Amino acid sequence: MFRDPRARDHSACLYHGRSGTRQHPSDVHEYIAIHKSCATKMMLGKKCNHPSEEDWGWLPSQTELQQALANLERFEFVGLTDYWIESICLFHAMFGRNITKHELDNVRPGAKQQVNHRDGTQQHFVHPGLQEVGVDEDPADYELFQVAKRIFTTNLVKYGIRVPSSLIDSRSENAPSISELNDDADDDDADADDVR
Repeated sequence: MFRDPRARDHSACLYHGRSGTRQHPSDVHEYIAIHKSCATKMMLGKKCNHPSEEDWGWLPSQTELQQALANLERFEFVGLTDYWIESICLFHAMFGRNITKHELDNVRPGAKQQVNHRDGTQQHFVHPGLQEVGVDEDPADYELFQVAKRIFTTNLVKYGIRVPSSLIDSRSENAPSISELNDDADDDDADADDVR
């Protein structure tokens, strides 16, 4: 499961940065400068959150980033935490079995993603990390996340699961429109409907 690194880095700073130490500064931008490329490092089999003194400040080279991206392309399954329900549906569409209720439970609730108002309007929550952190602050992990989004969206289409319109930017330029994708998903057999 992958998460937008801007939101992940921001949340990690709020949690670990409370200590305000050299390894965990309280300023989000200082924190990211120390802990960036976390997902990329893990894709290379390295630690990210607790670096030892010898690899303190180590950042992956362009060659290592390409290796991390190649490793990701070989994953059997890629999900996105911001699309938890779609990820669970995709997992079951790919590997079988019925979805169980506990898979959809929010065991780590944070801020609400959506607020429903009495007048019927909805207000969507935007994670502060998406507003306060630039993609250039953690470029390797952002590139990795973009590939994860592409893989995820491609598999949603392949397995007949409705593609959320908010994932439109993860598709390639010559890909069909979201309405075409969702029309195709609606036309698929009943097995795909069982996992929605």
